[in-house]
Amino acid sequence: MSLKGQAILVQWSCGIPSGTKRDKEITNRVAHRIHGSSQNGKRMGNYNKIIVHNDYLRPFRTVRSGIDDYLHQWTVPWLTDLDLLPSKNLMDFSSFFRNEKSKWDHHIQLLSEKYPDEVQEEARNRLTSNDGSQSAFRDEDYLDKDSFLARFSLGMRFIPVSDADDLDIRVHVGESQEAVIRQSVRDDMEKELLDTHKELCMRIKKHVTHMRDIVSKDSKIFDTMVQGVSRLAETIPALNFTGDPMLDDIAQDIRNELTVDSNVLRNSEFVKSRVQTKADDILRKLGKINVT
Repeated sequence: MSLKGQAILVQWSCGIPSGTKRDKEITNRVAHRIHGSSQNGKRMGNYNKIIVHNDYLRPFRTVRSGIDDYLHQWTVPWLTDLDLLPSKNLMDFSSFFRNEKSKWDHHIQLLSEKYPDEVQEEARNRLTSNDGSQSAFRDEDYLDKDSFLARFSLGMRFIPVSDADDLDIRVHVGESQEAVIRQSVRDDMEKELLDTHKELCMRIKKHVTHMRDIVSKDSKIFDTMVQGVSRLAETIPALNFTGDPMLDDIAQDIRNELTVDSNVLRNSEFVKSRVQTKADDILRKLGKINVT
């Protein structure tokens, strides 16, 4: 089965500084206090101080988390550091990413106005004792503005999915060897495709099992759990790249039987019992799918 036309590969990267710095002086001081020497104290670990407060980095982490959540919902892993996105979601994701990138650039602009003066002043106050006699603040811990801002990065790349028929290697290896290589590529692609099938099955199992366990144990029911199951039902057909009809049936079962109003689920023992039974039915159906 070919994925050409069905999906596109997504490769994204995100870099955010940790905002921390190892303080050798404090690390050695603690080691001396406990072990009598800094050498023996190395096994204790290091003291990392926060030199850039989390408030300055949180907006970037929020953007990263939003992109990660989108990709986790609408893609399946493919090889290393790649995700397989349904082609029909390309425009939606492109628009989503452009919006997140605009937020990212805006946060960079705001941070550039606060670094280094405001950032260092906040750290100086926080890392210095009330009487001013001791401080872990060090000017040398900070990069210059351009170097610091250069450590923030957000990038996205779309890569077309190729298959064995796209190869043209006869000039290099000859016809007989070309057939062997083409078949090897087909086998590898088939294996990766089956892996996406397995990943999707495991994703379904995780969500449905979690919902069943929550309603059966009379645990607190959150809106996010029901919303997550509802989103799962939407994504299954799009991520069913092998065209497995049983997965499409399961998506319909989840949509019909598990997507219920959160308040009703909280307050009705009958609905809880019904959802638990239907979840067990879905898991049994899922167990009949060969994912090896």
